[in-house]
Amino acid sequence: MTLLELETLLGVTFPKKWHAIYATGAMEWMTLDADEFRANRDAYIHHPNAFLMIEGDCEPLFFDEISEWLEELKEWISWKEEDEEVTLKSNIKLIPFAQTGAGDLYCFFYQEEKEEPEIVLYLHDDYDTPDIIADSFESFLYIVMLQAAFCGEDIHGAAWKAHMQLLEDQYKNKIYGKSDGELAAEYEALPVKKADIWQSVSQ
Repeated sequence: MTLLELETLLGVTFPKKWHAIYATGAMEWMTLDADEFRANRDAYIHHPNAFLMIEGDCEPLFFDEISEWLEELKEWISWKEEDEEVTLKSNIKLIPFAQTGAGDLYCFFYQEEKEEPEIVLYLHDDYDTPDIIADSFESFLYIVMLQAAFCGEDIHGAAWKAHMQLLEDQYKNKIYGKSDGELAAEYEALPVKKADIWQSVSQ
């Protein structure tokens, strides 16, 4: 599935930075179906340019699985709505694009008043309001790099260097010259805020 086909299916436009990375070919493995990926699994896993094939807790979804995960997310939302008499605000949209090892979903958080989405982490087994992880996809990539350092990624390796080139200069400058311990400490100190996505059914 191509990115254009995916956007047409979902009725959204992915962030500009996502498009830029897609254009480099780094997301090729994400456009495959599971069988196609398995046939060349080792080549993609060990290719330094393969998008987010680095240590961490962010596993991108295959393009052709995103609509299925969106239906799963809608079910999670329905449980919250039924149990707590709230509803998802009508002027927002959540689109999953990656998951954690525990099965929680990283989602693009689209709001009518914003040109590009923020990033939230929606927990599958928790009714708490999801956290806004990053205010843009560009800053999310920086956070994923910090997470990779925290999880033991080789910050002198080829995959790290390839992913560094995906970052905007402002984020590269925050990483250059720092040890893995310093980067891990920055990851642990990252602030988060709650996403304003719910309203009472009485409103």
